[in-house]
Parts: sequence; C-alpha cells; structure tokens
Amino acid sequence: MSIIHILSAYINTALLPLASSSLTIRRDMTNYCVTNISALEKKVNNIFQATSESMSHRKRLSANVEAVLATTTYRLSRQRKNDFKLREDDTALTNLQTEVRKAVFVVLICSLVAV
Repeated sequence: MSIIHILSAYINTALLPLASSSLTIRRDMTNYCVTNISALEKKVNNIFQATSESMSHRKRLSANVEAVLATTTYRLSRQRKNDFKLREDDTALTNLQTEVRKAVFVVLICSLVAV
C-alpha cells in the first residue's frame, strides 16, 4: 500500500463526505484531488525512473571496476620478482617502466576513456 493510496483513501472517506451538502464544492474537491494525486504519481514515477537509471549506471560502473581490477591483478601477478628489486645503477631509476606496468597503465587509461 503506497502513501498516495492512503492519501486518496483518506480524502474519499474523510474529506469528501464533509462536502456532501454542496455538489459544486464536492465536484471541485474531487477534481482538485484527482489533479494533485495525478501530479504526485508523475513525480514519484520520475523519481523511481531516475533511481532506476542511476542504479543501472552504478551496476555498469561496478562491472567496469571489477573488470579493471581483475585485469590489473592478473597483469601484476605476471610481474617477475626482479622487477621489485632496486638496482645499484642510476639507469634503473630512470627506467622503471616494465612491460607489466605498461600493460596495467594501458588498461587503466582505456577504462577511464570508456567511462
């Protein structure tokens, strides 16, 4: 049972009988209530639709994040132990890009472009 249904039931059982003495007032109250309840239903439907679209976008985003995480985990697991060791020469500090790091970088960039 929705709030709008409860509101409509209250109007029909409590308020409209109070206007039973005047047919014009009762008709105007009925028209006013129907118009406002219809407007409320449209607003609630818009909220539900926006929420639904937001949830589906969130699910797609979550699936993308999981795919990127799985790919990154796989790529990093393929990295050799020697890649983690710091070498004594100065050229090692300038050449920190391994094939695995490049692959992870490409995956992350591609996932950002896709979003």
